[in-house]
Amino acid sequence: MERYNDDILQHLKWLQNEAPNITELMKKKAEWRNTYHDEFWRSWESDVFNILKAKQFGLSLWCIILGVSSSLFNFNPATQRWAFGNNRENFIYDGQYHSPALPTNKQSKGGNFGNADTSLTNLDDIRTLLQFRYATLVSNGRIQYMNYMMNMILNRGNPWNIENKEYAYAIDNTSVAVPLNAKVWIHNWQGLRQIPTGPDSARHSFLLQSQDLSLPSLVKVGATVEADKITAPDGTKTADFLVADTSTGRHNITLTTSGTYPTDQKYVTFSVFLKADGYRNVGITINHTQSGQPDEMMSYNTYDAATRRIGGGGQVKADVYPNAWSRIIITVPLLTGKTGSKILISLIDDSHEQSFKGDGKSGVYVWGYMLEATSDQTLDYVPVTDAASSDIPANNVTSAGVISFGRVPVAGMKIFWSGEWGIGSYAKPVFVGDGNGTLNAFQIEKPMNDGAVVTKANYIEFRIGKNTKLSDALILLMNERENGLIFQNACVDYLVVKES
Repeated sequence: MERYNDDILQHLKWLQNEAPNITELMKKKAEWRNTYHDEFWRSWESDVFNILKAKQFGLSLWCIILGVSSSLFNFNPATQRWAFGNNRENFIYDGQYHSPALPTNKQSKGGNFGNADTSLTNLDDIRTLLQFRYATLVSNGRIQYMNYMMNMILNRGNPWNIENKEYAYAIDNTSVAVPLNAKVWIHNWQGLRQIPTGPDSARHSFLLQSQDLSLPSLVKVGATVEADKITAPDGTKTADFLVADTSTGRHNITLTTSGTYPTDQKYVTFSVFLKADGYRNVGITINHTQSGQPDEMMSYNTYDAATRRIGGGGQVKADVYPNAWSRIIITVPLLTGKTGSKILISLIDDSHEQSFKGDGKSGVYVWGYMLEATSDQTLDYVPVTDAASSDIPANNVTSAGVISFGRVPVAGMKIFWSGEWGIGSYAKPVFVGDGNGTLNAFQIEKPMNDGAVVTKANYIEFRIGKNTKLSDALILLMNERENGLIFQNACVDYLVVKES
C-alpha cells in the first residue's frame, strides 16, 4: 500500500508563494511535524518494533512479550563497574558486539562481589537470544526446523562458512539426513527467478518464433514493420518497430499459434515485451473463445506501466524492465474444444480508440513473444527462433545434487539453489555456478557436513562453530533449561556446545 502524502507544504497554493509569513508558518509547522511525529514513529519502528535493531527500551518490551525475565540482561551497560586484577579493571561496556568477544567475566552482574549469575550486556547477544526465544515458542520440535531457524537467526539465511568455522546445527541419535529437496534459480537480464524442475517442467511455445515481426506470414492491417530498429531488452539482440501507416482505421498485427493445445490444460498464457514510441497504449486480444462469447481483451499504457481491462476474464501482469521496456503477461481460460488462438497486437491512440488515422511514423517496439499452455505467470522468457526450438526440454535435479537444464545456460547466467539436504537447509538462493554456453551439469553442495554421530538417546546437541557470533555468556544462558532460550522437546536433554 502506498503511503498517504501528509506533507502539509503541499497545501500551499501558488497565490501564497509570495506570502512570506504564511509560507514561513507552514514550513515551521512541517518541521515540527517531522520532528515530533514522523521522526518519533521512524525511531519507534527502528528502536522498538524491529527486534533486529531494537535498543534497550524496545528489548525490554520484547522480554515482556516473549516471557523472558529481564533479570537475565543488564540494559544499562554504560555503568562504571569496579573490579580488580589485570582482566577486570574498571570499564564502561559499550553494548556492541566485539570480535574477539569480551571475556565472559566482563559480562556478569556487578564486579567480583558475591554475584556469579550470568547476565548479558551485549545488545547484539540480547537481540539474538530473544529471536531464539521466539523460535523456541513456535518450534515444532523437528531437527530440520531447528537447523533452519539457527541459520536464519545467526546468518540471515545465507550459506554457512564451514571452512571458517561459522556454522550452527542440531543433531540427535535419530537424525536422518533427508533427501535433496531443491529449488533451482537463475539470474540473468530478467533478474533472479525460480525455474521449474522435474518431468513436468518441459515447456512448449505455440508460436514458432518470438522475435521477427517482419515475416510475410504475419498478417498486418494498417501497419508496417521496421526490422531490427533498437536494442532488445536482453541487451544483445534487436527489436522490431510496429508502425501505424497513414490510413484511417485499425492498425495491428496478428500472431497465429501452431499445433494443438493439450486437452488437459485449462489456461494459456501469452507474454510479450513492449516499448512505446509515439503511441503509448497497446491492445492485446486473444481470440480463442467459442462463438458468441467475448474475446479476451486488455490495453496497456506503456508510459505509466498500467493495464486496463476492456473485456473477457483472465489475469494480467506487467513487469517493468530498464530502458522503458515492459513485459506484459496475460493468462486466459482455455475453453473446451478450442485448439488454437490468434493474438492481435493493436495500436491505440490517446483517446483509447482502436480506429484512427495513423501518421506513418509512430508505433511501438515489439519483441520476445510466447504463448504457452499454462497458468504460471512467473516463467522466464526463452528465445524461440524456429519450429524446432519451440520445445524446451525439462530441467532436472538428481538425488546426488546435479542440476541439468533443458537448454544450456548461456554466458552471463548465474545458477542458484535453495532447499534442504542432509541435516541442513538454505532459505535463500545460494550460488552454484556460472553459465558459459556449453556446460550443462552443475553440482550442488550440501549445506553442511553431518558431523560426528550422536549415540545418546533422548538427547539433542547444538553444535556452534568457533567463529559463529554467539558469546560464551549467551551459550551459558541457553544451557540453563529453565530459561527456555533454545529449542526443547519434552523429556529430551540437550547441550549447546561451541566447537573448537
